[in-house]
Parts: sequence; structure tokens; C-alpha cells
Amino acid sequence: MTNSDSTVPKPEFGSASWGLARNGSMSTTERLRFTIEAIVAQIKVQGRSLLGSSVPAAERLARLDTSRIRLPDTSVVTQAAELASECVPDWVLRHSMRTWAWAVLFAQMDELKFDEEVLAVSCVLHDIALIPNAEGNYGDCTCCFAVAGGQKSFRYLLSLEWSEKRAALVQDAISLHMNINVGIDAGVEAHLLHEGAALDVVGARYKEIDSSTLQVVLDRYSRKDFKFKFSEAMHEQAQLSSSSRTAMLWTLGLKHAIERSPWPD
Repeated sequence: MTNSDSTVPKPEFGSASWGLARNGSMSTTERLRFTIEAIVAQIKVQGRSLLGSSVPAAERLARLDTSRIRLPDTSVVTQAAELASECVPDWVLRHSMRTWAWAVLFAQMDELKFDEEVLAVSCVLHDIALIPNAEGNYGDCTCCFAVAGGQKSFRYLLSLEWSEKRAALVQDAISLHMNINVGIDAGVEAHLLHEGAALDVVGARYKEIDSSTLQVVLDRYSRKDFKFKFSEAMHEQAQLSSSSRTAMLWTLGLKHAIERSPWPD
């Protein structure tokens, strides 16, 4: 067997296996690529704001059904929400619920089929390691809250007798959500979690949802003081490790992106 035959493929950047291998710390090459992707993404966001979607607004909005943005009524989703409430304050929980709502709405607009339970659990748990002072909020990773949250979620779901395959989908989605881009090829639930979180934090794709639909979600899950509190949390996370994705995003202007998002809070 040649050396090339025995070479183990590198784990996908930002994935759970990458987090395990690198403790959530980016290499110099990864930081360079991450920076380029961030710049390109910002240009795309600005372009979308000016040009809008290629799909007619009436056609996109006709697909939206706000009655579908309630969490699935299953024991696993209920227990995941209970775990989240033990790990993070209410303002983070409301962010997680809004992320779920936006993710479901984007799935409707983009006509994506997804596992409701996997997506709901991923959204509810995606920030359970965000607050450093929360008791027991970390997994094995000490420098990236997304990797740590994915690890903790994976173990918790196994304790609920979820299959390892489904628990791994949640772990990957949570670990990946701090990437600049998460394509559908990474898993539709991972993609939708990323899209929902990006809308809630920096207003990505904000203009693709009509104001009345936005208000339905905001009436259910208030954004009160979210920008300020989330910015503080990101700053604190960035200070934990200079080589984490959070630290790089902070350096690239995450604070300003949060402040100038179209959200009124």
C-alpha cells in the first residue's frame, strides 16, 4: 500500500470531526480562507440588499406559513429545550427560537425538505456553550463554543437514546454554524441552522421575508437588547482564543455587522 492510499482525508472545516482534531483552532491557511470567505460574503449581502432575490417576491412569500414555526411536540425537543434553559439565559433561548423560526421559513421559501426534529434540536441547542459562566456548558473543546456545544449536544442526545447517526447530524450542524458559509451539501439541517442564525445576528436575507411575517416571529420571541448582549458574548468568546472562528469574525468587524443589521433593537 502506498502512502497516498493510506492518507486519511482531512475533516471538513468547522465540522465536528475538525473540532475534535483541532480543538476548534484554525490553522494559518484556514484563517486566510476564512477571511476571504467573509469578505466575499459581505459583498454578496450588500448585493442582495440592492438587487433582491431572483425569485419573484410574490412567489417566495406565497410559500410562507407561520403556523409551521412552532417546535415539534416530541419528548426529545422538549428535553433539549430544558437543557438549553439550564445552560443559557432567556435572551439566548429567544435567539435560538427565532433561529428555528427563520430556518423553517427559509426552508419553505427555498423548497427544502428537512428532518423537523433534527433541525429543531440543532437550533435550540446551537448556543448552549455560548455563555462561559453557565455551569457545565462546555464539551471537550475549550476554545470554540460551537464545537463545545456540538459535543455536549451529541452526548446528551445519546443519553436520550437517540441514534448516533441523528445525534451526529445535530453535532455537525452546531459545530458548523460559525462558518461563513454552510452549503446544503453539508446537510440541509446544518444549512438551515446557519441561515437562520445569520439572519437573526446580522440580518442576512432580511429583505427576503415580508414585514408582517417578521413581526409574527418577533411577537413570539422578543429581541429586546439582543444586539448588545450578543455582541458582548461574542467579544468574550473572541478573547478566549485568538485562533477561533469567533475571534476571527470579531477581528473582521462582527461587532459593527451586528450593530448595523436592519433589526431595530
